[in-house]
Amino acid sequence: MIVAELLTSLDVVNQSFKRGIRGYDGAEVDEFLDNVAETLQQYSQRTKDLEREVEEKGKKLEEYNSMKNVLQEALIMAQKSADERVQGARTQAAK
Repeated sequence: MIVAELLTSLDVVNQSFKRGIRGYDGAEVDEFLDNVAETLQQYSQRTKDLEREVEEKGKKLEEYNSMKNVLQEALIMAQKSADERVQGARTQAAK
């Protein structure tokens, strides 16, 4: 079923059935309910897929944040080391 063909809640609310001798046409109601069930199944599967994707993206984000923290610490240490070397060179030059 193509996305444009998926049922909406308005489709369900606005759906009307022809009256048969003993009420609604059973075949028509069954067909509509089958469409509703299929649509709900597709929504359910899509929701599961998206939840799984969000979970995977969350894990990747945690990994990237961890790498970011490690890189920031490395940059701070490199900056401190560079500052110490510059200070040492200035001290050496002053002597």
